[in-house]
Amino acid sequence: MNGIVQPQHTGFNGIEVDEAACFTAQAPACLYIHDLLQLFIEALVLEDIHAHLCCVMDEEGRLFPLVGDNPQLTNQSATRHDIDFTVEAADGSVLVVRLAAKAPVNRQRRARLHLLATLYALHVLPLLEAAEDDQRANETLTQLEHDCLSLAISGTSGLDIGERVELSAPAVGILLRRAAGRLGAGSFTEAATMALAGNLISR
Repeated sequence: MNGIVQPQHTGFNGIEVDEAACFTAQAPACLYIHDLLQLFIEALVLEDIHAHLCCVMDEEGRLFPLVGDNPQLTNQSATRHDIDFTVEAADGSVLVVRLAAKAPVNRQRRARLHLLATLYALHVLPLLEAAEDDQRANETLTQLEHDCLSLAISGTSGLDIGERVELSAPAVGILLRRAAGRLGAGSFTEAATMALAGNLISR
């Protein structure tokens, strides 16, 4: 089939994918949320959609934005040209993909957009969770940063810390600044307070 991966969702069998072909083929291979977002936007442009927003819906029907190129779409009810597609994710979450169309959408285009929105929604949550995991990993101190920060909190000088971890005093300073950055602290004192309060380091 010319290398195009055909959609497996039985509810869309028989739909001519046309402009959606690129997205259906490449979306499963996206490893990062920004790649999926860019791919989806490119597919929407071909379908004359000028903006979108993916939201999670709570039990009361309220929408909370997750990702998209127009956060304002959630602040208003769908206009006559906007289209909402509701998708249930694997974890039971209910997602709504709102597409802002420039003109009325015929039945065939709506079917293609439904396919696009469904595939997009099913990939959004796992990639967002992966991005959050990466961010948490970046916020976790390395063992060397932990050791240097722990020694500094105990009152050990930079020179003595360097001797303990076999690094120069300037290198220790860099590690302490990096540790403060990972914790979101603006200074060593703030980093020490945050590390102790979060039980990352014990006295």
